[in-house]
Amino acid sequence: MINIIIGAIIIGLIAFGGYRTWLQLSGKRTCCGGTKEKVKKKKVDGVIGTIFIHIEGMHCAHCEATITNTLNSIEGVSAKVELSKNQAIVSYNKEISDCILKEAIEKKGFIVKSIERV
Repeated sequence: MINIIIGAIIIGLIAFGGYRTWLQLSGKRTCCGGTKEKVKKKKVDGVIGTIFIHIEGMHCAHCEATITNTLNSIEGVSAKVELSKNQAIVSYNKEISDCILKEAIEKKGFIVKSIERV
């Protein structure tokens, strides 16, 4: 009987590990990337506003780089992500909707808690 219980525990652990590995390799899991993604810095001229985006789900520098690069890929947007504050500071030189920013972040598997325009 004890062999069956131990076997079930081992099978459960292997299944859980396999599932986590599948999530990582399929890109459905954001953290931790295992690679050192480089931040592609971007500066926009003629800034007309700043947005603070509070983000849940960042755990490491890879998460920070992923969100920075995602936001910086949006035309007219320059982002700086602060892991320690769980936020992105976005400067923009043309009007950008909150929905576009939120969708871009959430497509990467993170949660946008709030967006504040300054």
